[in-house]
Amino acid sequence: VRHFTFGFQNVLAYYYWITAVQALNKWDRKDAYFPEYFRIIATLDSKFEYPYFFATLIIPNKHNPESLPIAASIAEAGMKALPENWEIPFYMAMQYRIVGKSDERTLHYLNIAAGKQSSPDYVHTTLAINLMKDSSEYDRSRSLFVTILETSDNDETKHIVKERIALL
Repeated sequence: VRHFTFGFQNVLAYYYWITAVQALNKWDRKDAYFPEYFRIIATLDSKFEYPYFFATLIIPNKHNPESLPIAASIAEAGMKALPENWEIPFYMAMQYRIVGKSDERTLHYLNIAAGKQSSPDYVHTTLAINLMKDSSEYDRSRSLFVTILETSDNDETKHIVKERIALL
């Protein structure tokens, strides 16, 4: 498709984006072609971030376990194209937590999201909470909470983190 755009790749990417949003109502969560919209959009305009968010949030579902790797491959393309974006790995982490029930994959994506300079405090807090689930990660969780406490500008976040540290 990219070879037939005559330099108007972004226009065609927007066309596929609008088509994908409209097709969502008809998608039965089993049709394998629907996720292909997002691969096509990523190929046409890799910097267009909304399709990565949308795919990461919409494609995974509990009734179709194969949907998580499909969403993850789209998310990986988004993380490669938008390396400073924390939202794509964060949303993928939440999908692995909720849909996949995979601690390993959840922590993998949370670590990526927390490593971005622009990531908000709640990403670090979510990572710390997930690390606390495993008792072998106690020291790492505690040090992460202490770091959040020392670096946060938000008083509410500091209050919550102090409570968490007190529970440790």
